[in-house]
Amino acid sequence: IENNMSDYGNVSLRELKEFQENILQLSKVLSEYYTIVNQVLHNTSSNWRDAKFSEFSKDFQRYKDEINNISEAYRDYAVNYLQKDIDNIESFLKTQSIE
Repeated sequence: IENNMSDYGNVSLRELKEFQENILQLSKVLSEYYTIVNQVLHNTSSNWRDAKFSEFSKDFQRYKDEINNISEAYRDYAVNYLQKDIDNIESFLKTQSIE
């Protein structure tokens, strides 16, 4: 095991897997929200054509991109960081059951 088990504090494998699943679900919801927001911007642009729309569109795009960035960051955290911890704990538990 690369990490000392004390690095994981007092968390159960089940709780860590549930947390990972919750983070992945949140990422999915944000991704779906991003799609909806993108569609709203598209629909709005076809009906609203004045100088104020350009300003609105730039702000809206920035917020829309931030939603996508947060979704990707959560997914990355769950898949890359949390999964390594889960794998390490599972490996440790397997070695403990062998002894």
